[in-house]
Amino acid sequence: MLIRRKRRGEKGQALVELAIALPLLIMLLFMFIDFSQVMVAKIAATHLARDAARYGATEGVSESSIRSRIITSGDYILDDPRTVQQRISVNKDTFNGVGEIKVNIELGLRLYAPLVSGILPDPFVVKGKAVMRVVQ
Repeated sequence: MLIRRKRRGEKGQALVELAIALPLLIMLLFMFIDFSQVMVAKIAATHLARDAARYGATEGVSESSIRSRIITSGDYILDDPRTVQQRISVNKDTFNGVGEIKVNIELGLRLYAPLVSGILPDPFVVKGKAVMRVVQ
């Protein structure tokens, strides 16, 4: 087995390679964190909309109580509900004697990856919606 000695100019090669690769790896880590945060927020928004639509369809309550239900339910789903911008719209429609309730939720998220947050809008909006028939 031959052991190759390092030449004089090769001593700092690993350090230069690390200096080039490390920022890319850190960027990939932040992008992975942002992607997982967006996926969790999408699931949470859909869950909140479905829960609010079910609450409004079965209980027959007002739109303001549905909005407060969304905000209180979001406390245990979202890590920090104070940092999340919420846009909530609730529509109750009646067609041919059959009622429907539509709930749309938009959650605004702050992204952490420097390159991604520069390209995508800040806050990044994740939407959830649900439609249910009103039980009478």
